[in-house]
Amino acid sequence: MRGGLAPTRNGIVAALDVGSSKVCCLIAKLVEGRAPAVIGIGQQASRGVRGGAVIDMEATETAVVNAVHAAEQMAGQTIDRAVVSLAGGEPGSSSVDVEVSISGHAVGDSDL
Repeated sequence: MRGGLAPTRNGIVAALDVGSSKVCCLIAKLVEGRAPAVIGIGQQASRGVRGGAVIDMEATETAVVNAVHAAEQMAGQTIDRAVVSLAGGEPGSSSVDVEVSISGHAVGDSDL
């Protein structure tokens, strides 16, 4: 295993990035002791994803299929698995005001 990616038996690894503006697929050949060689790329305008969240599954599926197909055509390879990057959609945090009496002792995990 190289860089956390598990290549197929023929040393091929695919990565898919599904974003709000575009969907990209990259296919690379891994050879021990050498940098990965990119052998196929595909890109499509993203449809069905807004703000990192899938809002239309069919439109997203079409964009993914088209990007993968373009990369497969360029690479001359058919992939059956890929490492996928997809934003979680509307990540956020919030602040909460809390008062804790520490009575002169050091602040510890239980105080937090």
